[in-house]
Amino acid sequence: MIGAQRYGFAIEQVIRVRPIGRCTPVPNAPRGVIGVAKLEGKVVAVFGGRTWRGLPEQVTGETPVLILGLGSQKTPLALLVDSVVDTLDLPEVVPDLRGSGEPWLRAIVGEVLLVDVDRLIELVSDHRALVDRGT
Repeated sequence: MIGAQRYGFAIEQVIRVRPIGRCTPVPNAPRGVIGVAKLEGKVVAVFGGRTWRGLPEQVTGETPVLILGLGSQKTPLALLVDSVVDTLDLPEVVPDLRGSGEPWLRAIVGEVLLVDVDRLIELVSDHRALVDRGT
């Protein structure tokens, strides 16, 4: 959850859910990137879920983070969330809403907004540049 809204992510894109721990701010980072953290043995860009949804960030060392693997990209991305509620089994056929309304929205199932993670990351400036700078 982010704020009062439930979001869904394809389970094959979620590497792990864990507390964020230490997050180091990066000067001049793209909007939405609140810093970098060492997660899963790699320096990873940390994207603020609340910032993405227009809410103020509330980050502590215990804030949950989804570590997302993004297909061909070698470096995962961390997405801060308010809480992780559960996993859902979805029907095989889910209406595809890409191209209508929010560009990151893949589908709506009940009260859950399914996120097209690859598209969401495209909407953020190249987060890999932060890691490549050795920050």
